[in-house]
Amino acid sequence: MHTPLEILKHYWKYPAFRGKQAKIIESVLAGKDTLALLPTGGGKSITFQIAGLAKDGLCIVVSPLIALMNDQVSRLNSLGIKAIAFSGKLHFQEQLRILDNAVYGAYKFLYISPERLQSELFQSKLQEMNINLLAIDEAHCISQWGHDFRPSYRKIAPIREILPNIPVLALTATATPEVVTDICEQLQFKSPVVIQQSFERSNLTYTVAKRIDKISALERLFNRNKTASIIYVRSRYLCHELSEQLSYLGFQTTIYHAGLALEEREANFKKWLTNEAPIMIATNAFGMGIDKADVRWVVHYNIPESIESYFQEAGRAGRDGEASHALLLYNGADIDLLKNQFLTTTPEISFIKTLYKKLCQHFSIAYNQKNEQAQDFDFYHFCEHYQFNKNKSVKALQILHREGIIALSENFGNQSSIQFSIDANEMVLYMDRSKKMKPLIQFLLRNNGGAFETFVRINEYKIANKLSVSKNAIIEQLQFLEEEQILIYNNTNTDYSISFLQIRQDDKTINHIQNNVKQLHKQQLTKIKAMLDFVNQRTVCSSRYLLTYFGEKKTSNCGKCTICRKQNQLNEKQYNTLATHILESVSKIPKTAKEISKKLELLDTDLLLETIQLLLDQKRLMVNKYNQYYLNEK
Repeated sequence: MHTPLEILKHYWKYPAFRGKQAKIIESVLAGKDTLALLPTGGGKSITFQIAGLAKDGLCIVVSPLIALMNDQVSRLNSLGIKAIAFSGKLHFQEQLRILDNAVYGAYKFLYISPERLQSELFQSKLQEMNINLLAIDEAHCISQWGHDFRPSYRKIAPIREILPNIPVLALTATATPEVVTDICEQLQFKSPVVIQQSFERSNLTYTVAKRIDKISALERLFNRNKTASIIYVRSRYLCHELSEQLSYLGFQTTIYHAGLALEEREANFKKWLTNEAPIMIATNAFGMGIDKADVRWVVHYNIPESIESYFQEAGRAGRDGEASHALLLYNGADIDLLKNQFLTTTPEISFIKTLYKKLCQHFSIAYNQKNEQAQDFDFYHFCEHYQFNKNKSVKALQILHREGIIALSENFGNQSSIQFSIDANEMVLYMDRSKKMKPLIQFLLRNNGGAFETFVRINEYKIANKLSVSKNAIIEQLQFLEEEQILIYNNTNTDYSISFLQIRQDDKTINHIQNNVKQLHKQQLTKIKAMLDFVNQRTVCSSRYLLTYFGEKKTSNCGKCTICRKQNQLNEKQYNTLATHILESVSKIPKTAKEISKKLELLDTDLLLETIQLLLDQKRLMVNKYNQYYLNEK
């Protein structure tokens, strides 16, 4: 057996451990149940990977995200370390093959979701495996006080009865004191060792800015800073819209969300990783397992749902220790959106019951039966057929997944796509020859112009609705166009794969989770309130506020955040002078912030922007759709 340091140097080529990594590994190798709290970018995965390699046998890694599992498995395999993910859409024979190989020592690491951990097949094979460590990533998910509570994590502890003498390493980057206590209790740590590295990121500057004109704020930011950045938005639609707006302004951007084809996500990630497109605009689907140390700016274009999410995402800036920034932009509409979006899309128990029954009917699951075999699930068709609200249905499915009633895997990477095989002139000639195909081709041209250059994602069901024909008719037409060599058609239109983990008992099934659902909603409301308190507060250093939230006692301010820069705030004399200049500047012709700044070039830009914001708040200035400011004459 090699020492942990020798393993680190051999596989990862690092000369030494960072922070508390060595102490965590030492605790695990001594056979102690350990809870490791490391900040985002603190190298959590290396601790269980090296501990697993330092001992004979197999390390079981419980992880909530398939994408993160696949990413880590791929990296380990690239280092010559045998690892596999027991997740996703696996047929029974494939499941059996993987588990048999694990029994015979074919792998050093087996990654698994907490839902899969409960399957009878897995647990029966688990007893035959030579396990050296049980690692639980994103361990805050086990706590009802955590920001991503998943009841399936609560079922990990009974596995310890099958593995009575195997140490457990739980890891997280975000945990309040309540969550730390809850994790240790839920995992039945008898003599818990809690190793915490400070969550403080001294190289990170937190800025919270109220801005009506966010695009102008981003334009100024990226004109000054050409480095790698991430912009987090709350919707897939915003990813595309913001990318178009910034691209129009001359910036190289790319996007990432779960609705993109797998190939497109990977291509976009590579563009960002190599700085071909240094600005990544993404939903919260982007982030887990990111290995890019030189991100200088993480911008939140909307307010996140919790401080934990904000802190984790902001922490992806400056992982190399160099000075970096976390900027949160907001306005009054964002506050209303956060409150209303949660309230209007939160499914009540009656809705969850109805959806669950229809789901069982849809897949022909008989009463008192279940089916753990993953099946393709066309989510859009399901919602249209049963007339369900899509946003509320997604939340309901996520609840059923988290409660271990179903296992839901996103398969957006397998969604259908097309690419035109001929140029635009030839397409016009073809439409003249084939009148029957003309409506479909015209629709594709209007909505998928980029298909001349690359594959673009389509949804046959939506096209069928627009053209008032059946989905099968659209598929047949697309297949015909492929035969005619007009386009290339990848027909794999499924949004999810789904399996039923519990026996169907309709209302009784959902009644079991009723209290958990109510508690989940209560916790989410509490976290939204805490997030809004952070955004609105004006007295405590932002870094200090965040660290206090996570239970750290920090006595000094960071000196860099929005609050600490109070000395740069306007006094009354400065405000009156700047306000007069600005109002005069726009009295005849509306101007953008950039134009005002250029006209008043001798004035401090930050003070200028703050004054504009105050004038907007006071309704003395207005802003039009072109982001130009003008006098409010009312």
